[in-house]
Amino acid sequence: MDIKQPSAGEVYLLRMLLDHRAARSYDDLRTVDNIYYSSFAGAAIAMGLVVRNGEADLCMEEAIKGLRSPAQLRSLFVLLINEGAHAVDLYNKFVRTLASDYTISQSLAEQEAENRF
Repeated sequence: MDIKQPSAGEVYLLRMLLDHRAARSYDDLRTVDNIYYSSFAGAAIAMGLVVRNGEADLCMEEAIKGLRSPAQLRSLFVLLINEGAHAVDLYNKFVRTLASDYTISQSLAEQEAENRF
């Protein structure tokens, strides 16, 4: 697992939090402005380190431009949704790209590939 990749989940968010502030414990990292969050994701959102809504689109577009594989894009998609991005909007905008490996490698029609995704 590469902790520098968003697909690493909470470990990635832990690293992100540690890159932005010092802490003596996990509870310190989960506390932002005297509010305790039950996850590193909550703390990262409160600190403004994690993308939301319109920024999720930009994040996906940047990953696509960086030639990420559809499998990597699906991992990013899940992470963005877990962090508060609107799932339906993000899905509708990027479904063809997210399912493109099914279309190519399994010779599926676009609609069938999208259904498998």
